[in-house]
Amino acid sequence: MKSKFFDKIILAAIRLLLDVAVADEKLEEEELNIIRDIVVDFFDLDEQTALQYMAKARNELAAQTDLFEDGELLNNHFDYADKIDFIRCVLEVGFADHELHYMENYTIKKIANILNIEHRDLIEAKIEVRKWGS
Repeated sequence: MKSKFFDKIILAAIRLLLDVAVADEKLEEEELNIIRDIVVDFFDLDEQTALQYMAKARNELAAQTDLFEDGELLNNHFDYADKIDFIRCVLEVGFADHELHYMENYTIKKIANILNIEHRDLIEAKIEVRKWGS
């Protein structure tokens, strides 16, 4: 059985992914599909459970004003490799429509900063994820 703390980590991660998805002021179906797939793979969940977490995170996102708290939670509980994997996921959401909107990019940089990801690692991840869409 998953713990309440694990639930908090999953919800924080989804809210950060959603923050990127809505940064350009539109939430597209492709972004939601990518987020669902990320949640299933990253947290080893079944699709139905992932969708339940996503629904809860979307409701909570409306009341949230700052992504620092969610980012700090992940920063404190992910090792550096997990942080790099997660920032790749964040970038994948940003590139969902094959174009990284400047507000999505800004949000991604804020998340990377909170996660203490080195700039060169962020750039490498961005290049790698951009190639996936090619």
